[in-house]
Amino acid sequence: MFNNLPAVRMSTSEPDFDSLPAYTAAAKQADSDAQAILCGAMIWAAFAAPGAIPQTFDCICRAQLSLPVSRPASVIQSAPLGEEFWLRFEEILVGPKAGYDATSVTVAVASLNAALDPSFAELSEAAAILHSGADNAQTKPVPAMILLNDLAEQPEGSL
Repeated sequence: MFNNLPAVRMSTSEPDFDSLPAYTAAAKQADSDAQAILCGAMIWAAFAAPGAIPQTFDCICRAQLSLPVSRPASVIQSAPLGEEFWLRFEEILVGPKAGYDATSVTVAVASLNAALDPSFAELSEAAAILHSGADNAQTKPVPAMILLNDLAEQPEGSL
């Protein structure tokens, strides 16, 4: 990954959604260029274009499962990813000598917020409002808590 970080960085932009299925197939075959393109698409969506998260990740997931994919209908707004973001991103990839646990990696990734463009907050808010299921959220019941015992009772391999 570290050797490929420059390629990932260069690929961090709105992807060609029509080509993502082919890149997904190539990435499964260890094509490092295709892997960089997929990583770049996911980083772009997650840290620059929150409105593109569902389309980007669904497209890659559907391609991975050999399901048909469709191109997003709208133009997606995004924020720039500056040098500070990339410096912090690489620091997180290198990580602490002792490695990460679930909490420390979550905190590390969340800390990238400080390096995001100020317009990201507005884009995130707009994406949240437009997300399916967000309409009239205040009138919807809170879903029941998932219990570990309930998950343990599920058939093996079902999750």
